[in-house]
Amino acid sequence: MEEVPPHLVPLHHCEKGVQLLAGQNALGLVVRLGRRCPLGGIPGNDVRLYRVFQCGVKRGVDVAHHGVGELMIHLGMLVDTSRCFQSAVHPLDVLLGDEGDLLVAQLRLDVVFDIAAIAFERTGAHCALLVLRKPAVQPLAQGHAAVLGQLHITEHDESGNIHSYQFVKSVIRSRVKGVYKEINALLDGSNDPALVTKYKDVMAQLPAMTELYEKRLALRKARGAMDIESDEAKLVMDEEGRCVDIVKRTRGVSECMIEEFMLLANQCAANAGRTHHVPFVYRIHEAPDAERMEKLSNTLKACGLNVHFAGEVPTQLELSAILDETRGQPIQIPVHTGILRSMQKARYSPEPKGHYGLVLADYAHFTSPIRRYPDLAIHRILTDMLVGKPEQELIKDYTGFATHASEQSSRQEVSAVRIERDVEDLYKAEYMHNHLGEVYTGTVAGVTPRGIFVALENTVEGFVPAAQLCKGEATVVEGVSILDPLTGKRWMLGDPVKVQVAGANVALGRIDFDYMPL
Repeated sequence: MEEVPPHLVPLHHCEKGVQLLAGQNALGLVVRLGRRCPLGGIPGNDVRLYRVFQCGVKRGVDVAHHGVGELMIHLGMLVDTSRCFQSAVHPLDVLLGDEGDLLVAQLRLDVVFDIAAIAFERTGAHCALLVLRKPAVQPLAQGHAAVLGQLHITEHDESGNIHSYQFVKSVIRSRVKGVYKEINALLDGSNDPALVTKYKDVMAQLPAMTELYEKRLALRKARGAMDIESDEAKLVMDEEGRCVDIVKRTRGVSECMIEEFMLLANQCAANAGRTHHVPFVYRIHEAPDAERMEKLSNTLKACGLNVHFAGEVPTQLELSAILDETRGQPIQIPVHTGILRSMQKARYSPEPKGHYGLVLADYAHFTSPIRRYPDLAIHRILTDMLVGKPEQELIKDYTGFATHASEQSSRQEVSAVRIERDVEDLYKAEYMHNHLGEVYTGTVAGVTPRGIFVALENTVEGFVPAAQLCKGEATVVEGVSILDPLTGKRWMLGDPVKVQVAGANVALGRIDFDYMPL
C-alpha cells in the first residue's frame, strides 16, 4: 500500500495577514509568493487563517444531476526545473455567515437528496450550508470570483510519488470555469479558436497536468488497485422535468484526471488525521472474508477460469490481474460482477483501517464538503488543527463526534444509494413507457430463479420471466447463469438477448421485456 511518511506532513498555521500568490498561472496552484492583498467579507475574524491563491480551472457540477449549485474544486500542478510536480485541490468550504453576500440555507446534517431532489429522508441535528450568491470576498480582478475553501497542496517526485503535502485555509480565484468536454477536446488536440481563447491562461499547464495524472495512474495500477467496469446512466430532462433520453455516461481523460487528484487529496487528508493522532472520519474498505472468496472461486470456475490464489484471501494484484485479463472478453461481465459481489462494502469509521480496493493505508472523503457530510466533518477537524488547537483538546472535542459522524454517515449512505437507484428507475420507466413495443438487443445483466434482467445499451434494465425462457424449472448456476434442465439452454451474464418492451410501470419503476429469439 502507498503510505506517506509521517515526517513529511507539514500542517501550516498561516501568519496573520494574507499572502497573494502571483506569477505563472497553474490549474489551481501558483508559482511564487508575492505582494499582500487586503480581504473583505470573510466571516468573523478569521482573516489570519486564509491565504489567497491565483488559480486556474474551476470544476463545475451539473446542477440538474446533483441538485447542488457548484462544487468548487480547483486542481493544478506545475513542473519545476528538476521535473518534480506540485498539485493542489481546493474544495469549497461549508461555513457559517450572515445573509447578504452569502445566502445561508438551513439544512439537516444528514438529509439525503436523490438526484432529482424529489425525495429525501432526514434525522439528526442542524447545520448551515453556504450558497454563494456573490463572491465571498472582493473579486481580485473583474469577472473572476474568489471563494473560501481549504487547499491541499502536494509535492511529488519525478515518478509521481508523494514527497510532502500541506493543508491551508485559503481564498482562491478561479480564472476559468472548466468543462470536461471542452478540456477533453483540447487534450485531443483541438484547435477550436473559442476553446483556445477560453483556456489561454491555463493551456500551458494541461500537458504537465496530464503527465502527473498518468504517473499517478501507473502507481495505482502497480500496487494492484482494482478497476471494475460499470455503466452509469445520464438522464436527459426537458424543461418540464420529463426524461426524454437516456445515454450511457462516458469519461474522458479530464474526468479521470480530476478523479485521480481527488483520490490524492483524500489520501493525504486521512494521513494527516492518522499521523497526528486526532479523531477523524476515515473511508475504509476491508478485505473480503474467506466465505466470499469461496463463492468467488466457484463463480470463476463457472466462467471457465481455474484460478488459484496464493493465500486464503487473494491479494489486490491477483484480483486486478483477473479483471485485466477478462476486460473486453465475453466473460467480462460475469467475472467483474463476481469480483464486485465478493468485496466488502466500503464504509466510514473513526479507525484508520485502510482501503483494500484502492490499496491505500490512508483514505478518507475530503473533497466534497458541500454535498457529503463526512467531508464536512473532516474540514472541521482540519481547520482546528490548522489554528493550532492542542491535541488533547482535539481529542476531547472530536472523539465522540467522529464516531457518531462515521456511524450515521454509513447508515445514510445506504439510504442515499437506495433512493438514487429508485428515482433513476422511475425516470427510466417513464422514458421506456414511450417506447412500448420496440425491439432491442441487450445483454444479460442479472439472473434469478424467476428470470433474467436484461440491460440495454443505454443502461435501461428490464425483466424477462423464466417461463418465457425455460420449459422446465429454471436453475441458477453460481449466480452467473440460468439453465433450463429440460432443453439444456443456458443464459449467462453478458450474453446477448433480443427483447421487446412489454410494459413500463412508472410508479414502481419497473420495466418488463418479452424474450425474442435472436
